[in-house]
Formats: sequence, C-alpha cells, structure tokens
Amino acid sequence: MVVKQSTILVLSLFAASSAFAAAAAKDEPQTLAEKYLKALSDPKQQSGKDHLLGGVSLDAKSAVVYSPKIVSRGETRVEEGAVGDLAAAVDALDKAGLALLEDSSMLGGVSDPKAGVDVEKARKMAEKTKQLRKDLMSKYPVFADVIRADRTLYWHPKNPARLLLQKAQKSGSYKVEYIAFTVESKDGPKEKPHAWPLRVVRMKTEGADTGWKILPASEWDPE
Repeated sequence: MVVKQSTILVLSLFAASSAFAAAAAKDEPQTLAEKYLKALSDPKQQSGKDHLLGGVSLDAKSAVVYSPKIVSRGETRVEEGAVGDLAAAVDALDKAGLALLEDSSMLGGVSDPKAGVDVEKARKMAEKTKQLRKDLMSKYPVFADVIRADRTLYWHPKNPARLLLQKAQKSGSYKVEYIAFTVESKDGPKEKPHAWPLRVVRMKTEGADTGWKILPASEWDPE
C-alpha cells in the first residue's frame, strides 16, 4: 500500500508539473501582449516593442497609448499546409492586385476616354481580384487574416508575414498560430477609451520559427 501511495504521489506531482508547463506555454502569447502594451504606455519600458514581427518601425517607436488593458482573448487559431500551395495562391492575388493598382482610375471606376481606360476591363480585373481574395480567405483563413486579405484595398506588400512566406522553401510545410486580443485604451489622458485588436502570431516553416510575435498594424489602419 505504501508503494502504491508513493507511486500515486509521484504520478500526481508529474501530472501537476506537466500541467504547469503546459499552462506556462499557453500563457506566453498573453504575457507578450501585456509586455507590448506596457511598452506602448510607458516610455521607460520599450523592450516590449522588440517583439514586433518584422522589427520596430518608425511608427512603432513613436506609438503611444494611455491606460491599455486586455478585455478579452480570442481562441487560438491554427493552420497548417504546404508552403507551395499557399505561395501560389498569394502570388496569384499579388499579380491581380498589382495589375489593378497600375491605374488609380480603375480603383475609382472612373471612365475617361482620353486616358484610354477600358472600364469593362477594369471591372473584370476588380472582380478577379475580389474572387482571388475570397478564395484565399476560404482556403487559408488564418494566414489570410495575418496578411489582412479582407481589406478591399490591396494590402501592404511589406507585411512581414508575406516576406517570411517569400523566403520559405516552396517544397516544405508551414504552420501559423494566431490569437486576437481585444484591448481598451485611450488616445490621451482625458480621452474616452476605445477598443482595438492586438494580434499575436507565430509562423513556422521548414528550418524557421518566428516564435510568438506581435503583428504590427498596417500604416493606413491601426486596427
């Protein structure tokens, strides 16, 4: 009986230790998010910005918020697949989107005979881009969220996740993990608090692992 009780005690301690380790691993994204918010609100605690995916931009260096706090946490979303298939889908959307952007009048749907703009061609190009974006969001929903493929305007080509995809081995696999926190903060000490999303992501490819990182906001849209 003593042996059995000792065995049970050891197993219980092992299970508790494993559970603690698992909990610690799960808490890493939130710890990172809280550290980043600390950096946004305290000029003396800037190390949290070092965890931005793609590095600290000039905008990130000057970014300041007041009284930030996490009010909710979304579920961890995970996506895995072949890098080659994902890259092909993104490349197709790249080509269509860039072609559409070649003439700004196409985006506005402006008909100008002097400019030689074929409005019908522009409409078809816009529809093609829209459909390719929908296909990407349907087949690769997590990565699509990371690169903000839901934006009507073509997303920024320097999105750090897209740069990682370009450097990845096309014959390998990838894994993306994504957590969206909802944060409340103020733009000034006397301003009313407003909510905004803070995204924490991790991307793995053959031979590369970003670790958990803060996904920076695009330059034209803080959310």
